[in-house]
Amino acid sequence: YLGTPYEFGSSRSDTSTFDCSDFIRQAFLDGIGLKLPGDSRQQGDFIKKKHDGEVITDWRELKRGDLMFFMAYKGYQAANYAGIDKSSETIRHVGLYLGNGQVLHTYSVESGGVKVNNIAGTQWELRFLFGGSVLK
Repeated sequence: YLGTPYEFGSSRSDTSTFDCSDFIRQAFLDGIGLKLPGDSRQQGDFIKKKHDGEVITDWRELKRGDLMFFMAYKGYQAANYAGIDKSSETIRHVGLYLGNGQVLHTYSVESGGVKVNNIAGTQWELRFLFGGSVLK
């Protein structure tokens, strides 16, 4: 699905476009036959329930295939995120951790659709809330 165009609120019944949660849902449906909830907040709740509320808050501790949840974009500078209680932030984005500091996701038309981004030293690191495995 690399390069598949981004569309907010994409249809869950086809794979011609994806938003972030639709892409994650389709990846797990195709990969292991698991039908995840339809939006990123529900997917985050799914992970929390799966692990009795024990989630990973340092992305460096994630394993390949774990879901990653992010808060809203507030800028590229660490100062934009200083003092924020991430435990009370709303999930606004989800991606799939690939290992080696990379996330597979889709987040805007301008970004070019489904793609891989580095996490370290980027807005993705600043926005990261928590992650975890869909498996237990």
